[in-house]
Amino acid sequence: MNSRSLPLLLLTTFLAVAPAWADVLLGISPAPVAVEPLEVFDVDLVVAGGGDPFNAYEFTLTYDPSVLTFIERSAAEQEGPLMTGACGTRWHVFDETGGTITLTHALLCAGTSVTGPGTVYRLRFQAADTTAVTWLEFPAVQFANAGIDLASSAVDAQVTVGSTLDVPGGAPGRSTLLLRAFPNPARVGTSLRFALTDAAPVQLEVFDTLGRSVRLLREGMLPAGDHEARWDRRDDRGSAVPAGLYFIRLRAGNEQALRRIVVLP
Repeated sequence: MNSRSLPLLLLTTFLAVAPAWADVLLGISPAPVAVEPLEVFDVDLVVAGGGDPFNAYEFTLTYDPSVLTFIERSAAEQEGPLMTGACGTRWHVFDETGGTITLTHALLCAGTSVTGPGTVYRLRFQAADTTAVTWLEFPAVQFANAGIDLASSAVDAQVTVGSTLDVPGGAPGRSTLLLRAFPNPARVGTSLRFALTDAAPVQLEVFDTLGRSVRLLREGMLPAGDHEARWDRRDDRGSAVPAGLYFIRLRAGNEQALRRIVVLP
């Protein structure tokens, strides 16, 4: 079993190219990730420098479980030094289910906050015995300081297993993943917009937080160009869904995107 530690050079490169954000920017390092079939590897979740101070954050990270297997470790092994070095008492709620990782992580020392650059969390995966190009994606991320939400953003990372020459079509582009939702949060309904550079079979579907399908909005072949669909906050039976958190998944050819939707009462 081969464990890959974070190369300091790649971490430095990520932080050096990250712009001076007024909000908090979360990224994955190394990025892109290149591993061999069956290799065990680590990725660090890194906050770039220049952002606002924070003392808590939460995120949802998705991955393809047919390509990557998540290996859970103890909190002490997964928490990053930016958090552990700042406060000896932390709130830590972690869950992994079916290709979706959710985390809430907070400092409990009064008056303590941190800023980047630095690593807040570490994740370990094992690649399948195959060649593939896949993604680690953040459908949702939120940083906060003293209970006040901060402007937050995240950068996804491509993972290549084996040589891209062995992957049909090589490393796919991400132009079909421009999925947007407005308004969000939504009370009555929301418009979903996405773009395709080439004609592709498309599936646009709504899921709840347990991964259950709520509504299939669109399925079939679509031409290249801009497209729009609307979700009226109803399920496949026509019943209004309760307020809460939902996910919109867009599949287009070999690519996919997830977006978080908050439905208001």
